[in-house]
Amino acid sequence: MAWNDKSLAAGSKAGEFFSSNIRAGIDRWRGEERQALATEFGSLAAVDARLRFEQWKQEHDKEQNRRGAAQRASNAEGESDGAHHA
Repeated sequence: MAWNDKSLAAGSKAGEFFSSNIRAGIDRWRGEERQALATEFGSLAAVDARLRFEQWKQEHDKEQNRRGAAQRASNAEGESDGAHHA
């Protein structure tokens, strides 16, 4: 028996069964896709967070190195000033 518009008409048991199976399949597929996207977005967010942290860490380390160099230069100037006045 071939499916036609009459067999799928509202109120038709075969049409209702066919429609509910399609709806269930679509809902299942959407749920799987939603879960897959949530997993992918979570992974992307983790990668982005790691990259941002590494960038912050590099900038922080540069700033610490700059401050350390400035402090060493300041200490060296103080030592050389004291040597000249002795």
